Amino acid sequence: MKNAICTIFGVFFLLSLSPDLSFSQDTIPNIVNATGGHYSNTTAQLDFSVGEVSITPLSSAQNIISVGFLQPPFAATLAISLIDFTGTLTPAGQVALSWSTEQEINNNHFDVERSADGISFVKLLTVAGSGNSVIQQDYKAIDPSPFNNVTYYRLKQVNNDGSFTYSRVIAITTGTGGTSFVVSPNPFATSINIRPSGQKPFLVKIYDMGGRLVTQNNYPGAQTSIDLSALASGMYFLRLYSKDGNFIQSIKITKQ
Repeated sequence: MKNAICTIFGVFFLLSLSPDLSFSQDTIPNIVNATGGHYSNTTAQLDFSVGEVSITPLSSAQNIISVGFLQPPFAATLAISLIDFTGTLTPAGQVALSWSTEQEINNNHFDVERSADGISFVKLLTVAGSGNSVIQQDYKAIDPSPFNNVTYYRLKQVNNDGSFTYSRVIAITTGTGGTSFVVSPNPFATSINIRPSGQKPFLVKIYDMGGRLVTQNNYPGAQTSIDLSALASGMYFLRLYSKDGNFIQSIKITKQ
């Protein structure tokens, strides 16, 4: 018979190897809240667990002792149980995000993160969590200026102790592709020039940072100058649409 010490994920295991002997447990393991297990075949016996120390005698020609660790039961408890996470493109060219939780434990907040490529994410905004809850909680958030074509979103759920988990990633189509626009100068003093890549008519809508529509107009498919001298200084979202109302592009502009 041969004994072998194995390490898996930083946990030590003692295996007893034999081509002709089969071992079995002959006493109850001295374990509290066990989540480990016992493996055996014709050549090996293995008792394993994760967390606190456990000692299990095995019967054989020699007494074999297996030592492992138990995972504390609370460590497997999820801070939240997420029911769903969805997003839709609004007629104004914004992305409306919504999600719900079935239960929450020490849930401090959610960071809504977005990405243009589905790989590199940045925080868009923060939504406060409900702390502790055993009833459904519904949440909403708005991305006022999504990326062109496709925008990816995920939730970073943060606990009171700073630990966190991520949701699945969702992708929202945020433009039709095809025609694109160049807006200059930006920042601007009194007017902006819009140069489309195509020759089709387009619609321009300008919103303030609170999401209120301040001006809109239709233009032919050619370079156009728009007088915005009446606007107060500050930042705005300029959204471009096709003639039939399909959202194409959103650009943040600044009035000096």
